[in-house]
Amino acid sequence: MKNKFDLLIISGLFSNLFYSIAYPIIHIKCMQDISSNFMSLSQLISCILAIIISQLWIKYSDKLYKTFGISLVLECVFFGALLVLFLLGLVTPKIYYIIDCILSATITRNIINGGCRLKAIRYEGQNRELYDHKNTVMCNIASICGFLFSSLYTLPTNLAFFLMFIGVSVDNLFYFLVYKETNKNYKWRGEIVMRNRKEELNKMMSELIDRVEFAELTSEDRVEQMAKIDKNIEFLFELISDLQHDYDELDKAEKEYQNKRAELKNKVFKARNIFAKKQGEDNNREKLIELSYEISNAMNKIRAKERRTESDVRTLEELAQRLEEVFNKLK
Repeated sequence: MKNKFDLLIISGLFSNLFYSIAYPIIHIKCMQDISSNFMSLSQLISCILAIIISQLWIKYSDKLYKTFGISLVLECVFFGALLVLFLLGLVTPKIYYIIDCILSATITRNIINGGCRLKAIRYEGQNRELYDHKNTVMCNIASICGFLFSSLYTLPTNLAFFLMFIGVSVDNLFYFLVYKETNKNYKWRGEIVMRNRKEELNKMMSELIDRVEFAELTSEDRVEQMAKIDKNIEFLFELISDLQHDYDELDKAEKEYQNKRAELKNKVFKARNIFAKKQGEDNNREKLIELSYEISNAMNKIRAKERRTESDVRTLEELAQRLEEVFNKLK
């Protein structure tokens, strides 16, 4: 990240500071009526839920990531309600511990998994490693300060529970801000990648289509050129497959664009087959040249646009219709 201060690192610093100050008091208070068997059972259930939720994230990561912001808000709401009930004396420390375990095993676990996806998007390459190291350093510095304070001063129990809630809320607030910012930047980076890949795709199209001199080559040269064209088409298929995989959450116009482009790819593939089939027929050479220019001109229109809209879809529909007309002429 280019920012001097990383909000996620600041989040870890403050949340660990509040946690380390409040945790010793809360732990002692809640553990008074908790047996070792009960604690082991609660941790066993937490581990099972962690496995289930993580497996769901592995399978439905794209869909669950959309609920990340909601999970951050819900955690603050539920922990806030639990705090109020405890301060009013409506729940005992043991009940507090039980509810805390349930929330941690469900909502908090969902946030942890969503945070993994968030960091994978936010940090690229070595930046992810640098973030982990810096975050570890800052969190431990904050913990040292907090535990040092709690070793010298014993806060009132209610204040400790309140500080724990403040730590959760501050942490979730920073994560929510980063979540919104990262999604915005990720969409922008995605458009840059799409534009670069589209330019690469157009370049390959031009190289494939503009070989008008193909009909004048010898048989050996034609075989060599056809092998290169086949290789280019395979590469085009890989590019299109990657685009469809990486950006399957685009809006309706974008998805329609992808469909029309796939249709255009099939048309061009057919054009290549016709081109190869009729390579030796001099009387069809002019028609093949006309086809090449038709496709090149239409692709230039697409290449000139930086952002795809519904007009791009209409352009592709027009291109498909043009290709159909040329195909009919070549039959």
